[in-house]
Amino acid sequence: MPDGVMPRGSDSRLHRHANEAWKILNRHNIAPTARNYELFLHLQQGAAPTLARQLRELLERGTPSDAELEEMHRRHLSPEFDLDAMADGSQALEREAQALVERMTGGRDGFTEYGQVLDLWNKRLGHTSTVQALVQAVAALASETTKASQRNRELERELTASTRRIAKLRTSLSDVRQRAAVDDLTGVANRRAFETRLRRLIARAKESGGPAFCVVLLDVDHFKRFNDTYGHQTGDAVLRLIARLLADHVQPADMVARYGGEEFALLLSGADSGTAARLAQRIRNALRGRRLIKRETAEEIGHVTVSAGVAQHTADEGMGALVARADRALYEAKRNGRDQVAVDEGAGASPAGPSPS
Repeated sequence: MPDGVMPRGSDSRLHRHANEAWKILNRHNIAPTARNYELFLHLQQGAAPTLARQLRELLERGTPSDAELEEMHRRHLSPEFDLDAMADGSQALEREAQALVERMTGGRDGFTEYGQVLDLWNKRLGHTSTVQALVQAVAALASETTKASQRNRELERELTASTRRIAKLRTSLSDVRQRAAVDDLTGVANRRAFETRLRRLIARAKESGGPAFCVVLLDVDHFKRFNDTYGHQTGDAVLRLIARLLADHVQPADMVARYGGEEFALLLSGADSGTAARLAQRIRNALRGRRLIKRETAEEIGHVTVSAGVAQHTADEGMGALVARADRALYEAKRNGRDQVAVDEGAGASPAGPSPS
């Protein structure tokens, strides 16, 4: 593509990344779909190092298959939410990407035609050197150059507009994904988002080992009785309080999710079972130390406690088995009296018991 197609100003970096992404698609004969464009745009932007590394490895082996690229997109960029808004956004992105391909193809054809005219007059002038022939050549080439320049300016405007629309669509899709990943009541991640992240962690662990990580399931003790006594609005306020407390205790790389009802889940990256159990104990103690007061009536409603189950991921373990072990540990903590933490080491649960305050 001619240098003149590159837009100037604040769009230049985005357009350069977009341009390079399309060049990779063309160079490796990869179908120019919205999914593939998004993958290689991420590669150029350098925002996802793991994705970039795996894409480069695929390219080194030759042209990636559709199945390989689909799996790469699903693993790194698709949160697996089946929402109408995401479907509409994806279709719009697909249409815009296809239109961009057509514009680029049309621009390339125009410059090919210009090159053919230059070649034709070069051959003609090789056979004659009359003044009349030179005048005709200059006139024809001036006319074709003017047309090529106009096509170039039009293509530049179209590509700049397309790049902006694609960026806007990607932002819109990102917002939809974000909303779809959040629990409305508590503001933390929902179960779908938790399971998506967990699947990715497990896939990476199988590929390259990676650091230890743990799942912690926490359940509010006697929550039904609490709701029946103080009302659902107070119960909802307690769930929001617990969500904030959990978020305050984890690291940025970790995840807090509402797993369902009064049950929460933590996904702790780089933590072994001992570290996860100690964190769960700190959370349990922090919640236990909160005096709860009903705002509307100033009525003191005592304390709320949680039970927690911890399971550390083991080699070749799937998501279902890992969550089942954490749930088994949670059941053990409740069976042994609630308000405590239990750890499942794989061969059975062992309660950690209340820690000294």
